[in-house]
Amino acid sequence: MVWMPAFTALVIPVHPRLSSISLLIWVVSALVFEAICVFSKESSKHSDTSLAALGRSGIWFASGAVGMYLMYGLGLLWTEHWELGKFAMEVKFSLLLVPLLTLHHVHRWGRSGFEKAKNAFLLGLVGFVVWRVSFALWTGDKGAWRYDGLAGPFHPTYIGMYLTLAVLLTTSKKLAMRVMVGLAGGFVGLLASKAAWIVALGVWGVEALRSRKGDVYRTWTLLGSIGLLITCGTLADEGRSDELRKYVSHGANLEQTEPSMSTPYSDASIPEVKTGSSGGRMQAWKASVALIRRHVMGVGTGDVTDELCSEYGHMGATYALKKQMNPHSVWLQMGVSHGVFGLLLLLAWIGGTTAIAWHSGQWTLVLWLGIWVVNGCFESLLELQQGVVPTVFLTLMLAVMSSPDRASTEH
Repeated sequence: MVWMPAFTALVIPVHPRLSSISLLIWVVSALVFEAICVFSKESSKHSDTSLAALGRSGIWFASGAVGMYLMYGLGLLWTEHWELGKFAMEVKFSLLLVPLLTLHHVHRWGRSGFEKAKNAFLLGLVGFVVWRVSFALWTGDKGAWRYDGLAGPFHPTYIGMYLTLAVLLTTSKKLAMRVMVGLAGGFVGLLASKAAWIVALGVWGVEALRSRKGDVYRTWTLLGSIGLLITCGTLADEGRSDELRKYVSHGANLEQTEPSMSTPYSDASIPEVKTGSSGGRMQAWKASVALIRRHVMGVGTGDVTDELCSEYGHMGATYALKKQMNPHSVWLQMGVSHGVFGLLLLLAWIGGTTAIAWHSGQWTLVLWLGIWVVNGCFESLLELQQGVVPTVFLTLMLAVMSSPDRASTEH
């Protein structure tokens, strides 16, 4: 039971579906343990640990996650597609479940388990990298060395997030660690995710500046990793950056011939246009802003996709319509579904946690939240379970590991 946080951290970067299995095992284990406690006085010795192990930042974040889940539930009241709304609640259930499991764990065992979670997360990520590199070598497929071919079952943005955080969790004391940091930069570059590039360059650059006086080895290791990122990113780009530059500087021609509004938006007969993922994101952002302006309270938990696709049709945003794109921004996603009040809650949740972590000196947690915020501008990180689970678990893991109340909560 005490190993469940480490087990969850291990599987998160291996495959997006494994986190569901780990949480199920965690729930069952917790229920069995509590059932044993009812009949065994001996087990009650585990119940005297203070919740201070979670720290102020962890308590704020856990409370905010529960509040977010309740907000999604409230959005069912003005949802027309009830079945889609209920499915969304199932997907986002980890916003409620992970904080409850974490609170139970620190109440029973304090930091035990979470102390080992960091190394378990790094081990899982190393296993993933070895798997994808071995797969690329075995198949001989050039596409397996970049973007989604390299990321496998994940979206490249998520692997970029994990690797950026992993570098922050390592030290420069051992040569093996320094080599791993350098290789992480090369892997992020090959992912060809512009969001991952931006975040890794920014976070590793800040960390290099911060450590330049106290740890020269770390500074040079980080700079080397940044160099490999730029080199491998240049090789793996294949025109993705050019598409973004052209779209920003000249604007995409969204005034395409509109598909018939009587045609289902999932119809494969919708013609393709010369727009890639970057242009599609901007179409999604434009449509999302338009919906937020018209629906101050949001369109509801289950109606985001239908409302967006209708807006894409009116705009002539053919690429986004054919792909049924979500807002591709956690901020716009919340704004479309829950309007201004949803956005305010999201800002209070993440902003409040960041502020508390900053004042508490929890530097790694602050940087992780920065990673999440910037990536959240490009991806709807709370839309799928592969985004919800790591968002909540990794944040609480870092909060527990770096809580300033550490000395008073040690076993």
